[in-house]
Amino acid sequence: MKSIEGECPDLRSAFCARYRCSPENFERKAFRKGLPFHATMLCSLLGGRNHARFQNDLEILRTIGEASDLDQLNRALDEMWSLNEMNRDWFRKLLRLRLSTERIQSVFGPLLSQVTQPAAPVEVRRTVSEIVVQARGADEARYRPAEVAAQRLRRVLRIHSAITMGRDLDDILNEERITRRELDDLLQEFGRLRAEVGWLQTYFREQEELDGLRGQFQRGQVMTVA
Repeated sequence: MKSIEGECPDLRSAFCARYRCSPENFERKAFRKGLPFHATMLCSLLGGRNHARFQNDLEILRTIGEASDLDQLNRALDEMWSLNEMNRDWFRKLLRLRLSTERIQSVFGPLLSQVTQPAAPVEVRRTVSEIVVQARGADEARYRPAEVAAQRLRRVLRIHSAITMGRDLDDILNEERITRRELDDLLQEFGRLRAEVGWLQTYFREQEELDGLRGQFQRGQVMTVA
């Protein structure tokens, strides 16, 4: 069953085409691929994916199956990440007996190229900052994200991961659809809570200092030549 780029209406169809399974078997196969390797046997001992412990995971997995673009996939992954962070069940925390956001991302992310993209909406999507500026004026604008705290944290951790991989900051901000000021607000919010965010905050500060020193050096060279 060979898939052609852009031929599938959603990620469920793209997954079934890629892994050669029927839509009825989507949950079973996707759930198995989303489990950490060590959790597969433990899950079987509990009775499989139909155990009440996994119902929230399955609901999110269904949402992922209905996704047709990166935004929808990321929102579902944010929800899954929040579930994993907030649920204090020791099976999920200690044994990691739950779907892995990293594994789900690695399975479904590449399949987006197989999904027919929906028509662009008439209204252009604006950043949170633009909406706040319009409502309150530029001088009082503040970043007021609609996401819950766990989703905001996951967003800044994605940015941290992309930066450490050497990606360009402007490309990352464009992909996340936020401004540099919004990113600074996220860094301020979570810098003391997570070491990765604190590192990112320090990294940007040192980059700005280096840029300032380069500027001073270049101006000194110009004055020397003159």
